[in-house]
Amino acid sequence: MTTILACSSHGSGGSGSASLSGTVDNTSFTVGSAVAWTGGGECSSGADGGLQCTGQSINLVLANRPGITCTAAAAANGAENLPYASFDFVQIDVINPTEDVAPGSFGISTVVAPSFEANFGTTSATCDPQPFLAAASGTVTLTQVSSSSVTGSFDITFGTVGGVPGTGGELTGSFNVPVCDLAGTSPAVDAGAGTCIQ
Repeated sequence: MTTILACSSHGSGGSGSASLSGTVDNTSFTVGSAVAWTGGGECSSGADGGLQCTGQSINLVLANRPGITCTAAAAANGAENLPYASFDFVQIDVINPTEDVAPGSFGISTVVAPSFEANFGTTSATCDPQPFLAAASGTVTLTQVSSSSVTGSFDITFGTVGGVPGTGGELTGSFNVPVCDLAGTSPAVDAGAGTCIQ
């Protein structure tokens, strides 16, 4: 699961509408912005060392901070740090390992069928990332999918994995968000490192 969590709090390009309710690890938030982007459904290293992918994934981020737009997502594509304080987010990836993702309902990730995976994460008041909580069960429904937008809803239960601290919880919501075109963008590794944006 690749994230674009270091999105700038500035920029244009549109941010969709989304709603969210529930609590995970004693945290709840109001969605400030949301975007989606597409990627490969099933990827592995090729003989030449490059990444070879089949199928498609539709990746969605809902966050408490405003300003996660397609422009910001492109600028931060591949960044590995989380430079924002008190940043709460949920990322949902709907994956089809063999072909493009189509409207439908999806269960928790499997290796043989279209499915979803999700993470819930936060940063501290000093920008330190806290351990992610992974989806344990649930359903994601896509009612409309196009090259420019995706619409749907979700009901996801998050659990603790491998002794990671946290209390889990459940989030439900809906979304109608733009699909960002990140093709041709260059990774911004550690963009903004050392700066904690309040």
